[in-house]
Amino acid sequence: MIKKLLCVCIFCACWQNFHCAFAQSQTFYVWPDSLPGNQDTTSDGCFRPTIEAYIPEPSKATAAAFIICPGGAYFMLWGDEAAPPAQWLKSNGIAGFVLNYRHKDCKHPVPLWDARRAMRLVRSRADEFNIDPDRIGIMGFSAGGHLASTVGTHYDNGNPSSSDPVEHFSCKPAVMVLGYPCITMNDPYAHGTTRGYLLGNNNSQDTLDYLSNEKHVDENTPPTFITYGDSDDVVHPMNSIMFYDSLQKYGVTSKMVVEEGLKHGYYTEPSWTDTCLAWLEQTGFLSSTQSVPHRKGLRVSPADKENAFSTLSPNINGYSLPWAQSILVPATGARSAPPPPGALFDCRGRLLIHRIQY
Repeated sequence: MIKKLLCVCIFCACWQNFHCAFAQSQTFYVWPDSLPGNQDTTSDGCFRPTIEAYIPEPSKATAAAFIICPGGAYFMLWGDEAAPPAQWLKSNGIAGFVLNYRHKDCKHPVPLWDARRAMRLVRSRADEFNIDPDRIGIMGFSAGGHLASTVGTHYDNGNPSSSDPVEHFSCKPAVMVLGYPCITMNDPYAHGTTRGYLLGNNNSQDTLDYLSNEKHVDENTPPTFITYGDSDDVVHPMNSIMFYDSLQKYGVTSKMVVEEGLKHGYYTEPSWTDTCLAWLEQTGFLSSTQSVPHRKGLRVSPADKENAFSTLSPNINGYSLPWAQSILVPATGARSAPPPPGALFDCRGRLLIHRIQY
């Protein structure tokens, strides 16, 4: 009887710990060991950056995830754009990782270092969090939208020769969600306060252009959802419009939602969130149960896999790849020739195949 009671107690304790792991957020350091950049953690905005993980219960999990960059003009981190969007994602089966990045006295490139590292770190721990490393996006609001779009346009595929295994992983997001974002650092549409706290004064034109993210979109930029209010009197709507125009120019899957009558900082308004979820579903970002890994990272539905097709369309089962290279490969064995220049790779360094020849 005592043994049975002990087993029941152990089971209950384990179940309680398991449930709490999903019910509450978990916090861990972005840089658990050495801290690059400004080492003075007593300066304003210069602290040891953390990630707060909001993990959905296994029964609801889609295996998709977002790194969340709150706004605050690189002067502060706005709380309404941190835990609330993470809770919203979690309630819809998406893991949310709130990035508390350095800012203010820790100027560029420190926030970018933190955001890139967050992408790599979460990707390196994907199995632990029950997420798909190929379906980790980045979400940002206002200045956080600038940071998110900087990661999405200034990413790399990792450094396999690094002694730090986390640095082996790519920091490229699968998708971007940008809420009333700062995009440009150039006048007349730059948000002066954001630019000042990120860069300080007397910046070269090369620096301003480098961090004007509308100038760095190309065919490999991740699919992007943008929302802004047409009455925004803080960040000029042209920031969103210029970025969207660049995405369209290069054929990147993208959607822009204009909220009529809304000003800056309207995260809590619910109208855009349903549209965003529908778009994420349409792009295949949430469709873990409707697709399978196939042919070096391209996700193809089980039905398509059975069809012995010879050509893949730019949109398979809702997973849009209009920017993928057309690459012919044999059905079995190794590729007979190296991929063409500019061929697209996924976050694990695998070649994404747009056309398959059997």
